[in-house]
Formats: sequence, C-alpha cells, structure tokens
Amino acid sequence: MRNFTVLYNRHNKFGRFNAIPERKLKYYDLTIVLQGEMVYKVNGVTYTLTDGDAIFNKPGDVQERAPQLKRCDYFSVNFTSIEDINLPAFIENAVTNEVLLLISTIDEIIQKPYLDTNDTLNVILQSIISVIENNLKQERLSEITAKIITYIKDHLSEKITLATISELTFFSPVYCDTIFKKETGKSIINYLLDERITKAKSLLIEGSLPLTKIAELSGFTDYNYFSRTFKKKTGYTPTQYKNFNLRK
Repeated sequence: MRNFTVLYNRHNKFGRFNAIPERKLKYYDLTIVLQGEMVYKVNGVTYTLTDGDAIFNKPGDVQERAPQLKRCDYFSVNFTSIEDINLPAFIENAVTNEVLLLISTIDEIIQKPYLDTNDTLNVILQSIISVIENNLKQERLSEITAKIITYIKDHLSEKITLATISELTFFSPVYCDTIFKKETGKSIINYLLDERITKAKSLLIEGSLPLTKIAELSGFTDYNYFSRTFKKKTGYTPTQYKNFNLRK
C-alpha cells in the first residue's frame, strides 16, 4: 500500500471559482472535472478540461488556473507521497463508475465530523489513483487483454473462470492467461482477485452493508474464503479493515 498524506480536498458542486495565480507546487495536485469546464496552465502549456477529464500536477510543476464564471462540478485533492507517481498532466476521460463511487464515499465521510477521516481519505485517494493508472494501462493493451479486463469489471460479482474467459475470447485458457500476464504482470485469476478485493475495500469503507453481502457483491460465494483472501491481500481481516477506516 502506498504512503499518501492528504493535505486538502474539496468537492466544488457547481460553484464558480476564482483564478489561481502562477505558483510552484510543493505537493501533488489532482483535479477531476465531473461536469463543466476548467482551464489550467502547467509549465507553460494550457489544458482545457471538460466533463470527465483530470489534471495531475507534481511537486515542482508551475501551475495556474483561469477563473470560471460558469458553474462547474469538480473534485480536487492535494497530497504528498513517499513514492513517485507518474501520471500525465492531462488525463482525458479519467472519470469512471469506480471513480464516481470513491468520490461519493469521500463526500459521505467528510459529513461525519465524529470520524477520524485522515487514514480513510488516504486509502480512498490511493484507490482513485490506482483506478486511473489501470485505465491508462488498459488503453495500451491488446484487444484480447482489454476485452478480458472489461469483462471482469462488468461481471465482478459473477462466477468467472479461465473457461469463461476462453469462451469470451475464442482462445484457449492457456493462451489467454499467457498474453494477459505478459501485458499486465498478473495472471487472470490474480487480477480477478485483486479487483474483487478492491471492490470489497470500497464497500467496507462505505460501512453500510453486512460483511456477507459485501463478500457476495465482490464475487465471493464463500465468506470464509473471502475473509482469508482479504487478509492475505491486505494484512487485515474485513472486520479489522472496516473498523480501522470508520473508527470513531
């Protein structure tokens, strides 16, 4: 798990905003436009963001933002990271259903002042960054690997086997797994498990569903197997993870 520290976050829901004068950043800045338009200049290059786009700036980047008189819905977060994060300055179509869910989760959490939100926000931010990174990687993948990833994401709660993937692609299970691992660094089954654990993390952070339901929605028919797999992947049991992120 990466070591992020959230310094500031804001969800501007259709409000107007002022210009930001030229400044040299000392932290990472991620701004995601959900609806509307924003104009940034980063290191002398102008970027116009519209629905679904994002801007990502690193420490040392020189950034300025134009004022916006029209209403705009955007989410912005400033944070530090021990590890370097390599994302492009302009990310087209960064918003996915997963990103929307994670931003909605942040909206809910910050409305609960009795919670210690710092650790939870760090975990959610890591998830948002991971989703964006994975989507960028998928754009560079072969058709067969991209098709497998899309199928897994769309059918996460269903039973998925190598035989299922073979029927989907019309290639042998061994061929599919070989190509997939070469391009993603993971076997299909390991990728599937990681996606299911990521889904479970998001549901646990929301904190509104029983653990057995979370396991089911994440694609695990056996709760004991879900619990063992979750601890193996994260170091925590589902209950520990939930309490750690939503403790009072």
